[in-house]
Amino acid sequence: MNNFASTLVEESVGSASVYLETFEGEMEGLEQMQRVIDTMYGFVDGLVAVAAALVVGMVHRIAITRRLPELGLLHAAGYPKRSLVRRLVLEIATIACVGWAIGLLCAHAFSILLNNTFSFLRGGARTSPTHPLLYTLPIPLVVVAWINVSVNRTLNHLDPWPSSNAAS
Repeated sequence: MNNFASTLVEESVGSASVYLETFEGEMEGLEQMQRVIDTMYGFVDGLVAVAAALVVGMVHRIAITRRLPELGLLHAAGYPKRSLVRRLVLEIATIACVGWAIGLLCAHAFSILLNNTFSFLRGGARTSPTHPLLYTLPIPLVVVAWINVSVNRTLNHLDPWPSSNAAS
């Protein structure tokens, strides 16, 4: 029986109708497919991260617009614009970074739960991917950068006569 199987394999490997692949070759193909899927998910995650950052930035922009009377009073009381910008950007950076960290921790916990539930039951390894950290990093960075530009533009419109303030 063993001789028959080895003869069959030797004769059929050379034929066009039989495709023979080793387990290592199959795993190599699966790993390559996983890299392609991870790259596609990374691209989509990056786009979603930037879109989420812009939405969060727009909400903060609305909040800054509502605080405009307070900012005007502080500016009239003598606070320099640079100090006001720094204060607002620090507030928003703190909120954005804390929210980003909480979201990342929740996503990581959910990922571990899914991994333990599905992959481990099928004999897969328990892994903890770090790429969500890289894909979501643009969220707080874009929020802070966009708010910095937005606050500067808003505060530049507070003083309609910049020359009178410079002369004092």
